Amino acid sequence: MLFPANHDQLAAHLSTLITTTRPKNIPAALVKSPGLSSKLLLLSSNSRLSSSRTFCGLRFQSLTLFAMPLKVWIMFDLDNTLIDTEYLAFNCVAAVANRVLESKGITEKYTSDKLIGEPDFFGQAWKTMLNKLAEKHGFEITDQERKAWRQWEEEAVIAAVQKHGKPTKGVVEVLDKLTEEKKYRLAIVSSSSLPRMLACLDGVGLRKYFEDAHIFSASTSLPVPSAKPAPDVYEFALKTVGAAADQAVAVEDSLGGATASVGAGIDTIGYVGCMNMPMFQMQLEYDFPEKGAKATMTHWGQFFEILAKIEAGEE
Repeated sequence: MLFPANHDQLAAHLSTLITTTRPKNIPAALVKSPGLSSKLLLLSSNSRLSSSRTFCGLRFQSLTLFAMPLKVWIMFDLDNTLIDTEYLAFNCVAAVANRVLESKGITEKYTSDKLIGEPDFFGQAWKTMLNKLAEKHGFEITDQERKAWRQWEEEAVIAAVQKHGKPTKGVVEVLDKLTEEKKYRLAIVSSSSLPRMLACLDGVGLRKYFEDAHIFSASTSLPVPSAKPAPDVYEFALKTVGAAADQAVAVEDSLGGATASVGAGIDTIGYVGCMNMPMFQMQLEYDFPEKGAKATMTHWGQFFEILAKIEAGEE
């Protein structure tokens, strides 16, 4: 595409050109024209300058316009992403796991640190952790036991979060800005049950930022429950809100969660800000890109810069 880069009618020309050729879902951005300090020209936000030439005394530039999808949805994981729950949850899960093992005549005991240190347990839903626990210690689980133990875990976590839970540091400021600007729609996508999610959000005052219809649970919302790292819950969320995968960005704190969002085709930010174990945090910072995450975020103050880079195709 050729156009004069230093001409009085350039802005009007480009405005008309882009209006008639730009895909409807690609917003135009205001950028300065090379060689003009006072004029602003309409260009696609993902234009690339490829060459320049002179013709009849005017300098022309060749621009290739790349249609980058507009991000519409920000999809957050819940535990350890929006709410600093991981240690609270693992304290509860360790206590419930020990009750489970005791009921099976097994004397081994778990602590929260021991659970966090095992890849089979960190970032997993209780159902998955319970299956791994049974596999490791060689016992069967009846449907009645599974139902009772799920209720134990859910009640314990809800009580702990409502009493001691808090938003992750810096996330309230991010949610406030997102809500004020109204540029993006917000959703939560978690493996936790919906009753637990709503109770925890209420407990820390974050429910006001999300419509109930945009809070998705892998264990409650899906026709057939399927916890992360399966991408099903993200695919269900996208279908429900009527969005394509390339219109969303996900924020996840675990490899299982990142595997799920990336598997659904969503650009993903790996968040390590709640990981209080330095060696484990370093490992996650290395592993997130390996799982396909676009960026790793150590604190919420980086969120908007990372989001802008993802939208510009720089991540």
